[in-house]
Amino acid sequence: MKEILLLPLIFFYLTFVAIAQQNCLAFQGRDGKFEKNRLDTKTELLFTYTSEATKAYLPDKDLIKTTAYLTYIEGGYYLLNFIIDVALANAPSAYGNIPAKSNMVIHFLDGSKINLKSASTTIGIFREEEIIYRYRVEYPIGGSALKKLKGKELDKLDLTWTTGMESYEIYDIDFFKRHFECLLQHQ
Repeated sequence: MKEILLLPLIFFYLTFVAIAQQNCLAFQGRDGKFEKNRLDTKTELLFTYTSEATKAYLPDKDLIKTTAYLTYIEGGYYLLNFIIDVALANAPSAYGNIPAKSNMVIHFLDGSKINLKSASTTIGIFREEEIIYRYRVEYPIGGSALKKLKGKELDKLDLTWTTGMESYEIYDIDFFKRHFECLLQHQ
């Protein structure tokens, strides 16, 4: 009897997963810059960070909130895109910017890691209505990094700012698996 009652729930769950996978793209079309077909996954929260020192000043929001998505460009080109919001009016002096070719180290739960380099210098843009600085960073993904990102679980990442390097813990350990599955379904 319990099995019969579970069948509708299982069907609902599988239907929900299938619909979620179909709706995983934010953009599918022609890229104006490269004149090739491009796919972008939907942006998802990757990590947040608030130091103990800033919790008293930011009781209702995070100091750093980073969302991310993947891009596939026809011909086998992949990009990891970060949107980093820093909730400090003095973010440029506290964090600086993210220089071109600066390292980002991604650590996996199995102890391995990869390095990605930023595509260009990223300077935060002040968004007055939200009182944040927004940094948009692109990291090209190639060869061995691509293979590792598709199959490994995330642990943390080290991000290089002009003022130094900071480590951030990742709680969505399957972020890359999910986003690569989405891109593969639509290529």
